[in-house]
Amino acid sequence: TARMGRERVLALLEEGRRRAGVPVSADIEDAIAGLHAVGAVRIAVAAKWEPTLMDDVQRYMNDARFEVTSLTNDPHTATEVVALTPQAGYEIALSLGRRAFAADPGADALLLAGGAWQNLPACMQLEAEFGRPVVTNVLASMWAAMRQFELEPKKRGFGTLFDGLFSPRG
Repeated sequence: TARMGRERVLALLEEGRRRAGVPVSADIEDAIAGLHAVGAVRIAVAAKWEPTLMDDVQRYMNDARFEVTSLTNDPHTATEVVALTPQAGYEIALSLGRRAFAADPGADALLLAGGAWQNLPACMQLEAEFGRPVVTNVLASMWAAMRQFELEPKKRGFGTLFDGLFSPRG
């Protein structure tokens, strides 16, 4: 999605909404909404992608009015990503997140980009270690859907973004 650029993605989403008559989104736009919801302006970005895609993500995030303060990557092919075990995904996510926060200790949040890996446990651990929100594509899409349907999680503890879904009474 990032390779298309934000202007094109937003145009496609608008066309989808118009044609279908229902809300349409993309995980990268859900991540942007999530980062805004946690108050992020300066973000670190980490992913298991090659450098040219990381540059595309940086441009996309800049177009969404974020200051990308660091890009951290550990390139994997699509075949390698699909073959990742949950434990390997966790370890890669944890390593990338730690490196990204080390590259910019002042970042407001971390975007741990990509959807084809098990990274939620690493996100929660990174938030505990660094005291800042961690947003992923999948987590942001689940958050956006719950927000759209005005649902609250059954319990707290799945990170800053999800905990923000609780109403003041919760």
